[in-house]
Amino acid sequence: MRSLHTVLFNGYYIEFFIHYFTKNIIFNSLSRTINWMDIHIIDAAVNATVNISFSLNKLLRKTDRGLMSDNSGAMLIGVVILLFIILIEGIA
Repeated sequence: MRSLHTVLFNGYYIEFFIHYFTKNIIFNSLSRTINWMDIHIIDAAVNATVNISFSLNKLLRKTDRGLMSDNSGAMLIGVVILLFIILIEGIA
């Protein structure tokens, strides 16, 4: 009688199985998988952008001195060319 009372009092141990399932299956397995994907895929992709940007900077520094006058002069030439194209399209 005592064992029957214990089983009925504990609700057939359903709550125990629910806690066991959520702790071992969901929290341990799923959380570890998501954590691994975060560390090895997402963080690795973000960290790789640093090396890519340094490589691009090193490559582009060979052609550009980084002076403000060079950049503004190139922009001014581009604006003049665009205005000239707009003017020619308006005449034709």
